[in-house]
Amino acid sequence: SAASGLSLVSDARYVVQPDKRRVRVVVDLTATNRLADTAASTWVFDRANLALLPGASRPKVTIAGPLPSGASAPSVSIRPSASTYTLVSVVFGRLLRSGETIRFRLQYLLVDRGGDAARRIRVGGTAVAFPVWAIASSGTSGSTVTVVFPRGYEVSVAAGTLGPPTSSSTGDTILRSGPLAKPATFAAYVRGERSVEHVVTLASTTVAGARVALTFRAWPEEPEWSERLTPIFVDGLPLLATAIGLPFPGETLTIEESSDRGTGGYAGIYDTSTRTIRIAYDASTEVALHEAAHAWFNGSLLAERWASEAFAQVYAEGAERALGLLPSGTIVTPPKPGRF
Repeated sequence: SAASGLSLVSDARYVVQPDKRRVRVVVDLTATNRLADTAASTWVFDRANLALLPGASRPKVTIAGPLPSGASAPSVSIRPSASTYTLVSVVFGRLLRSGETIRFRLQYLLVDRGGDAARRIRVGGTAVAFPVWAIASSGTSGSTVTVVFPRGYEVSVAAGTLGPPTSSSTGDTILRSGPLAKPATFAAYVRGERSVEHVVTLASTTVAGARVALTFRAWPEEPEWSERLTPIFVDGLPLLATAIGLPFPGETLTIEESSDRGTGGYAGIYDTSTRTIRIAYDASTEVALHEAAHAWFNGSLLAERWASEAFAQVYAEGAERALGLLPSGTIVTPPKPGRF
């Protein structure tokens, strides 16, 4: 750290690789020993410990330029880490003496491992979302961050501060931080989305004695989305109809995977004109049932929006309890038919 006399300044580049479901991170680092030797002591460093993003994997390091005489190749290893970061130790391969500087390149991967819909790292052909950090020693300014999306993504910064999107000569979309005054505390969260053809899955359910045809439209890289939502609607719509006391208003319903951009900034939205529910990819079971309840509460029963929202929420929570679902979507008891 700077306090111990070792300063670190870096240029970190995050390159989105949707075909490999990952982000490749390339960090060019400059380490300088700023301690001055005295007649009684000599100050040297042989390594630097760096906190990378949680989930960082497959780190490797190379030295910039030719290997100095008598030096070994640098190495990197992952150390015992917490859930909020990945700690790596970069061994320089030689002693960094007073006033000396060493430049090296650290590379690692942020891999989309699937699973939880609300996971922090998501990299696919339709949607991309992941956190971004700068790397530097405390109290050292000047580090930069660059994020590169391939052609076709509409890119935004959901949290933190990065410059506006620009385009490269190859059509890539690029976000840049510029030199950071306090890079050790810099964090951002970026998103990208592009249009694709949805994968269609058909299902049906019986609501108050009438058949309702369900069409699920999922992103190509995420078939599990339809698998997760299908039982919620197949089992939830009959429960909602029984509790509300009215038949389902129609014979069809379409449920489409989207992002919060596609839902106007909400986790879900019901379009009465097309009888389509658009649900954000990371929305909870409760949100899905809330939007299902809007098939009844959409302005046709109650004029005031607040009332429609309130009743949709009340019945959604009731259906979630009747289905034996926790807010996380974990099934804890069998579904319970009848009123709740």
